[in-house]
Amino acid sequence: VPFQPRGDRPVYCSDCYRKVRPSKY
Repeated sequence: VPFQPRGDRPVYCSDCYRKVRPSKY
């Protein structure tokens, strides 16, 4: 994965992570 887990957050796929953290993308 191109990103690391936050610790309290699991590892998301690039598309799923984009929906959860739109500010990052």
